[in-house]
Amino acid sequence: MRRLSVTCLVSSSIALVSASTPYQVAWNSTHSYGPDGPWPVVTIRVGTDAHGDGLDTVDLHPGGIWQHMIPIGKFCNGQPVDKCPAAAAGLYDVDASHNVIRNVTPGESGLVWQWGSEIAQNLSGLAYNVVDVISLNGAQGPDSNFQVGNSSITAVESWTIELPDGTNYSTQVGTLALGAPGKGNQPFSNVPNFGNVNGQTIPGYGNLNKNIPSNSFGLHYGSVPLNQTGSLVFGGYDQSRVLGDAAAFDLVGGNNQMIGQLLDIEIGVETGSTPFTNNTIHYPGPSSWTNITYISGLLQQNGSFPNGQPTVINPIVPYFFMSPQTCANIAQNLPVTFQPDIGLYTWDTNGSAAAQYQQIIKSPAYLAFVFDSPGASNITIKVPFALLNLTLDAPIVSTPQQYFPCRPFYANDGSGYYEFGKAFLQAAFIGMNWEQNKWFMAQAPGPGVGASNVQPIGDADISINSDPISNFATTWKKDWTVLSQSGSGTTGEKTSGGGSSNAGLSTGAKAGIGVGVTFVGFALIATLVTLVFRSSRLGRQEHHNMSRLTEPLPMQQYDPSNEYEHLAVQEKDAEPVPPHMGYDIPHEVSDQSEVQPIFELGDRDGESFHVR
Repeated sequence: MRRLSVTCLVSSSIALVSASTPYQVAWNSTHSYGPDGPWPVVTIRVGTDAHGDGLDTVDLHPGGIWQHMIPIGKFCNGQPVDKCPAAAAGLYDVDASHNVIRNVTPGESGLVWQWGSEIAQNLSGLAYNVVDVISLNGAQGPDSNFQVGNSSITAVESWTIELPDGTNYSTQVGTLALGAPGKGNQPFSNVPNFGNVNGQTIPGYGNLNKNIPSNSFGLHYGSVPLNQTGSLVFGGYDQSRVLGDAAAFDLVGGNNQMIGQLLDIEIGVETGSTPFTNNTIHYPGPSSWTNITYISGLLQQNGSFPNGQPTVINPIVPYFFMSPQTCANIAQNLPVTFQPDIGLYTWDTNGSAAAQYQQIIKSPAYLAFVFDSPGASNITIKVPFALLNLTLDAPIVSTPQQYFPCRPFYANDGSGYYEFGKAFLQAAFIGMNWEQNKWFMAQAPGPGVGASNVQPIGDADISINSDPISNFATTWKKDWTVLSQSGSGTTGEKTSGGGSSNAGLSTGAKAGIGVGVTFVGFALIATLVTLVFRSSRLGRQEHHNMSRLTEPLPMQQYDPSNEYEHLAVQEKDAEPVPPHMGYDIPHEVSDQSEVQPIFELGDRDGESFHVR
């Protein structure tokens, strides 16, 4: 275990922080982790030795509510780093800490998921809850350590993630909780030998002691491959990481989730020509369009959600967890191949597609997510494809592979919700005022962002300030290779890419959605339903509304040999979903009266995912 001697104030205090100013956390500049990243971390010290010094140094991913989830010594059972990668990030020796309080919850039970991460990934583990001293490193240097006693911690003994093919692997890094509603205190009653104990969150206790302005935070993950350091501020936010309109939303439900209503997904190019041509883009336009710079309608609408697709923003999970059809609508326009054993798309980095792959990830092309906003207009978060060129490594794959982080899935709880994780937060800012149950979302800048501009969030604040949206292109300029105008035809045509037929799809796209068939008559009826069904909220999508209303709905030829043609349950406006993709899940539009089993991709006994 890594150890660092740092004086701790065990009396539950925050040390060496000037009064009522936001606290900017330092990110680890030398370590990053993840078999699906790499993802950045912040470093803390946890526990105390006999002299009151810091016990263990541990790297954590920011994310979660109430408790930090930290792997402990038993996690690796004495195995070396090559056998247990979590050891490289540091382990918490809970048994050696002199100030730990155990048995704060009956049976010492704890969870290894938060904010709905269990609906996106098949998780299992063993943990228990404690309170202990933690200390963070400040961005202002060694004299700005941030220390909290009685911090709420989930001590994790095991934590595994199941892949679609049924194999499991252990997580590598724990999480640093970002606070909790109200004052951020977590009371535990009748704790043996201690009576009533108050567990503390970082921003809650900092605000209680008037060290920071409020129980709040601001977060932007940044990008390890592009050397963009993240931003984490307690009691405020870095305004340079907030571009354009910053939408404010209410927290949702008993889990206090950050949920936005997703209206559409688009592919665009910020400036210059495009890496996409009519050979790669699936749209209902004329063949003379050879320079496509805009595609909308990639979100597969679910009839259960007429006002938009509920999407949980969760820093704990890694990918964009979306329905198979939505992932396929995007993937059919990219040089990617679906890998059913791991449930992800890998970039085609070799062969005939290699040149286009390089153009896409280096160009100003982006994947945009349009959310409904309580304000006057929608909010769009652009994620450049440079950020969607991530790396898979062991134990997910045997050799490193570049991948596109869209994970086809159905929510394990049958809710139908999507989940956006770290891949999204490379390009999105999120913030929170826990006392007001308000969270914020805005476009984040690129790697060329300038100096920090840390601003406070007041106890009563329900909005935050931002920098101009024009900073988005400016901060990406040095990392983009702008393509010159090339080819014949009209430049900059806007097209719609949703619901394309399977004709001409890549192998990866076909594998991502399975093989389905629809009758021509059903397609024509669906066209009429679609025209009537569009809600007033979708009508606020000014620049792509008309193209979506006027596009012809795709039609496929009936194939009597297709093994899935008998399926009756379909997503709204979608092709039939094969059984391997979970066609009988009850949250989809159907007349089922019983709750059916829920499956991840390809995890039914004796069945393997394939394409006819």
